[in-house]
Amino acid sequence: MTLDGYQAVEVENALIELPSQQPVVVMHEVGGDRVFPLWIGSHEFAVLSMLLEGSSAMRPLTHELLLSMVDALDAEIVRVRLVDVEDMIFHARIDLNNGREVDARASDAVILATHADLPILMSRELLDHVGFARPVEEDPAATDMQVEEFKEFLEDLDPSDFE
Repeated sequence: MTLDGYQAVEVENALIELPSQQPVVVMHEVGGDRVFPLWIGSHEFAVLSMLLEGSSAMRPLTHELLLSMVDALDAEIVRVRLVDVEDMIFHARIDLNNGREVDARASDAVILATHADLPILMSRELLDHVGFARPVEEDPAATDMQVEEFKEFLEDLDPSDFE
């Protein structure tokens, strides 16, 4: 799904950044080589990790409740969009099939999209601002090394880098 001014992105991984113990989602651009970190709360990390592992909770979680409510109102979520970052806090929109959009935390939008297999789009301007190029040598055997390099990058990252 394309939208002018937006680029498709996907969740690559969810991990705990060391030494700060801060949960982070590693996102990457579809068809490109840029990645970017999306810091999230510990609850959102637990939910996203569960979704990425293919597990489910015994009772509906908040994102499942929201999906049920949207369905009960005869609407559908068509995509989520990451639209802005301010003070290292990403802002998102959830687009409905009736033309309306809902303001959302990026972590909630990503969880919804992951659960419902919805497209995640990011404004190209935002991706240009926060994305950085992944090393060209994409060797599956090098994944562990790349994760370590990314962790080192995160350790050296400062909030002022996003200003």
